[in-house]
Amino acid sequence: MTRVSTPLVASYVIAPLLLLAASVIPVESASTFSIEHVKYAPVQAGGRIKPFDTFARELLVDLAGKESWDGYPATSVVLSILADGDTWKQTPLLKVQHLELKERFSLERERKHFSFQELLDNQGFVAFAEELRQSGREDFDDLESAALGAYHQMVLLDNVSRRMSPRIFPGMEEAGEWMSIGELESMSGAPFVSGVVSSWEQLQVTSLAEEEGAAVAALDGWTETITQQAGFGAVDPRKLDVEVCYNEMNPFRKAWMLYIVAFVVFLANWIVAKPGVGFVANLLLWTGFLFHSGGLLTRQYLAGRPPISNLYEALTFIVWGVVFFAIIFEMSHRRRVHGTVAAVLGSIGLVLAETMPIERELNPLVAVLRSYWMQYHVTCILLSYSALTLAAGLAHFHLAVEWFAPHRKELSAKTATLLYTSMKIGVTFLATGIILGAWWASESWGRYWGWDPKETWSLITLMGYIIVIHGRFAGWLTPYGVSVANVATWGLVLFTFYGVNFFLVGLHSYAGEADTVKIPPLLMVYLVFELIVISVGIWYTKSGRLQLRRSSAA
Repeated sequence: MTRVSTPLVASYVIAPLLLLAASVIPVESASTFSIEHVKYAPVQAGGRIKPFDTFARELLVDLAGKESWDGYPATSVVLSILADGDTWKQTPLLKVQHLELKERFSLERERKHFSFQELLDNQGFVAFAEELRQSGREDFDDLESAALGAYHQMVLLDNVSRRMSPRIFPGMEEAGEWMSIGELESMSGAPFVSGVVSSWEQLQVTSLAEEEGAAVAALDGWTETITQQAGFGAVDPRKLDVEVCYNEMNPFRKAWMLYIVAFVVFLANWIVAKPGVGFVANLLLWTGFLFHSGGLLTRQYLAGRPPISNLYEALTFIVWGVVFFAIIFEMSHRRRVHGTVAAVLGSIGLVLAETMPIERELNPLVAVLRSYWMQYHVTCILLSYSALTLAAGLAHFHLAVEWFAPHRKELSAKTATLLYTSMKIGVTFLATGIILGAWWASESWGRYWGWDPKETWSLITLMGYIIVIHGRFAGWLTPYGVSVANVATWGLVLFTFYGVNFFLVGLHSYAGEADTVKIPPLLMVYLVFELIVISVGIWYTKSGRLQLRRSSAA
């Protein structure tokens, strides 16, 4: 298969941001074979052309909840399933965690993974899932959603084991559908089919056996076979190489790790107050930001659209905006406040994006989102969430200073000013995004405003922050009061971004979907924590303890 060199990958992804300057993954030469080479084979899945590596990772995550199995990478596992599907149907590969589902259908409560055959032999489960699938309903409860999810896992494994997936052989037309090996095998009478199937079989067998010379020859033979098809014209070998590099590097994981280390160093800097420590903290934050930016730009390059189309991309973009604004402010004020807050929020946000059961695939946009308005409207809205999230972080920081270090009056005053500035930036972006959204709605649906849940709650959020800003400007709220109010008001941002998608039905339901309970336990813990912060904040000032602490520190 046509390969591109590491420098060419760098020219598309690394060089603009120096993203991978210290950790570029080398591309092996064609003269030495590894099963890793099969990663670059193109397949058609999810409405686009992607490398076999991406298909294998996505499939294994859907089936087992992780990108490797028993120490073997996804590519090896999926090749093995294609070669010997019956054996894998007996393997406890399918991840089933829903406790009520296990109890109802007598599945072992302690186990996390079950085999295809175990679930198939559970007649009660199969009948229940089939009834749900044929019901035509969409309002499934948690148990029903879990049952359908497990059934879907069975279907995925069955399709791959029967080699009906992935579609790996290009069609006769450039924009046409590709064919799977299973489909080709069903056309045994066609003159070209036996050669194609034989070529794939040779690649599959020699790859799994790691027969170096034979595998290289098989890979060359398969490449020659598919490049002769008109459908191969839709393949961009450069994008295949970049996507495999992106998968192996996982820039968002590197980013949150660097953010965590940066936070620890920022904390150390608050204790020892050495310029060198602060420089190292900022350097770590910047490096994490470069990986973060590189990940977003790579997704944009691969998908050919802004990386803001689903919940995963939106969350990673919001976190990027938080760190971006923090770095700008840190460069202007050099107070370490923004850097400290951004390192915390950056690590938390990216860890959530990596661990939440939400769609991460680079799928094409749904039809309603294929508009030039999307990049302007959605970007403004998400940047507003970034600035307001940074403001919420600063509010917590300000409250911590007031409660635990009342003698740091200059730091408290500066943090309050930075918080106020972040709020104004967030409100400006939010108002602009709402206006652009109304314009887009006029073009798409023939009306500027329709009281859709997302529209309504965006307006509620805007009005909530305007009230807080006006209260600060008019003197109704002290800087301390603004911080307490900001902690509460950020709840509006959270509900508008997350809650509306999963609790309310509206035109924005295509924004993303989580395969989990609507109120995750972690969210409940966060809400309880914030309720405590707000309650303590109000009690602290009403009881006079705030003024007493300030007087004692004077």
